[in-house]
Amino acid sequence: MVDYKKYFERIYIEEIDKLEEANEYFEKRNLSLRAMIDLVKSHKAQNLSLINQAIEERNEEEVYNILNRSKDYVAEMRRVLYSSIKDFFGEDSINDLKRKYGN
Repeated sequence: MVDYKKYFERIYIEEIDKLEEANEYFEKRNLSLRAMIDLVKSHKAQNLSLINQAIEERNEEEVYNILNRSKDYVAEMRRVLYSSIKDFFGEDSINDLKRKYGN
């Protein structure tokens, strides 16, 4: 079976790293993304348990479903982040973050 856990970890590691970097940007303005970061880490832990079970059962279809839900969740968190930045700091701040940290 393909190393799905490695791919799963990469989905969350990259997003959590970006959130941590963006949090530095927010903290300079006396705000924090800590709750969002904790939420993503909690989601990761829940799905890690599910993916481990699906791998044990050799249920590739469920593994793919979990991976897709994880990617969708991470993408939604990024949309929420960008929307929050836009609301607080304006469109230019989003562009600054994208230049500094990538999409």
